[in-house]
Amino acid sequence: MTKKWILFLGYILSSFFISAQDISYKTLDSLQNNSTNLYFDNKNKRYYGCGMSIDCIGLPVVFTNIILDKNKKQITLSGYVNPITTNNGDTIGANIFKLFIAKKVDGKLKKIRLLADVLNIVLKKDKCTEVDEKKLSFSTNFKFSENDFLYIESTELFRLKEYNIGFLLTR
Repeated sequence: MTKKWILFLGYILSSFFISAQDISYKTLDSLQNNSTNLYFDNKNKRYYGCGMSIDCIGLPVVFTNIILDKNKKQITLSGYVNPITTNNGDTIGANIFKLFIAKKVDGKLKKIRLLADVLNIVLKKDKCTEVDEKKLSFSTNFKFSENDFLYIESTELFRLKEYNIGFLLTR
């Protein structure tokens, strides 16, 4: 009887300490808004992404690692924006992209937190974000809430990517 209680207690305690879990890229992709998002960037006086252009194309993003810690409301992401494979088999990403977190309020993006801004070189990045300038890959770790969305933007040829990451905390 005590052996069963010790095993049960061990299971309960381990579930408290092991709170992070791997998330598949398919799960994250299912949280993507596939419609055209029109959000105006008041600071730069333009729409995010390609805005109202009819020549808009989807922005390929490949996540190589996704780890969610629900207890800390924190996520770790790494991957490539608009990846290509070079002649020698290496994968590299685009050299122009922005990663940011925001809340949608009345059709506008509010409380924008920039994670990375890359334009051939890293122009700006959050202290928890790394950009490999040789591979042009990213890795970031940030706290978020149920109302937060992850956005990935590239040049004006591509649609703005929108992921409802806040939903991960409610499931």
